Amino acid sequence: MVEAKNEWKHVIPFKLSDQGLKHFLIGYNLQEKLEADIVTVWPSYKGRRDQYYVLIGNNNCFVKWLELLPNSIQEIIDIGSKKNI
Repeated sequence: MVEAKNEWKHVIPFKLSDQGLKHFLIGYNLQEKLEADIVTVWPSYKGRRDQYYVLIGNNNCFVKWLELLPNSIQEIIDIGSKKNI
């Protein structure tokens, strides 16, 4: 995360809330197993289409990163929210 902050100083990242993280993991785990305790979203406004970098960590270790459209992140959270009911 520190390297990402240094590389993208002009971007303000945001961390998913506890509830958002929970629903993101439920939704994402329907496709692929993922364990995480932090998901940080780095907006990227280059070109015609906004793409967000999603950096995922667990136990203070980097796990993986995804490149998603903003609405894809929300769809994963929405699916997780519905499955949690």
